[in-house]
Amino acid sequence: TGIQVPASVLEVRPTGRRRDGQSELALKVLLAPEGASTWEADTTVFAFPEAISHFQVGSPIWAFYRREDPQTVAVTIEQEAGR
Repeated sequence: TGIQVPASVLEVRPTGRRRDGQSELALKVLLAPEGASTWEADTTVFAFPEAISHFQVGSPIWAFYRREDPQTVAVTIEQEAGR
């Protein structure tokens, strides 16, 4: 949970770790909340092979963060309804 904002992938690197058919990617993302300053954060994500193309440099994604800890983010390729 947290605040969902648009983000862009700035860097992507495979970590070599796998879990349940998914590959782990290390990402640097640029969070861009509407009407507020942008910032960069590092995170990781496990993605199925068919979803990896959504995490390429420049790709628009969605990020979640908590107001009290904006450097800890989670990412997804789809916007959650009602956010």
